[in-house]
Amino acid sequence: MNAKLETLDPPYEKQDGRAGMRLAGQSPLKDYSEMSGSALRIAAAGEELIQRFGYRGFSYDDIAKLVGIKKPGIHHHFPRKEDLVVIVVRRYAQQFQAELGEMSGARKSASEKLQGFARLFDKRYPDGTRLCLCGILSAELEIVPESVALEVQKFFAENLSWLSAVVLAGQAASEFKELMAAEEFAEVFLCALEGALLVGNGMTLSTAPTQLSQQLVSLMLK
Repeated sequence: MNAKLETLDPPYEKQDGRAGMRLAGQSPLKDYSEMSGSALRIAAAGEELIQRFGYRGFSYDDIAKLVGIKKPGIHHHFPRKEDLVVIVVRRYAQQFQAELGEMSGARKSASEKLQGFARLFDKRYPDGTRLCLCGILSAELEIVPESVALEVQKFFAENLSWLSAVVLAGQAASEFKELMAAEEFAEVFLCALEGALLVGNGMTLSTAPTQLSQQLVSLMLK
């Protein structure tokens, strides 16, 4: 290993008393919280580039320019582009789930929780130049590695599960009409928000998801 690589943070923190560097054949990092500062900066840059240009639209050269780490240093943390994107999606999903967990614990009505879900989109993409990470990757499922596709599908499954539970609770509390099954409305709601983000980006409507969610929720209210 050359001197430059030795001066970088290790890609993973120490575990079981051993240096956390991954050896050939070992599985990718499972939790982004285990990453060093350098690796986190690389992951953040990767997330931004994917949101702007998609999986095929960026390279390690682009990340190197954003982060100020040479390509060998990036490969030190993430040997393959696939390794990086898997971690980026996991990191994104865990952050999203943390925010949903906070909403679940709050004393709010089902309609307020759905509106809060939509505001997550507006809050994350206020400048209208970045799309939902998993939304843009879902458009590339045919070309992304299987490991990436599985993480994207898991993200949507987790969000649909949360939305379904919220709608079901709203129906049980007689807050929502039973126009359709909770699972069906969850699918409509999530797909509509992803579409609103995409079209809103083209029309420079930064609050499109929230505006649409208000209309959808109003249809369900008794």
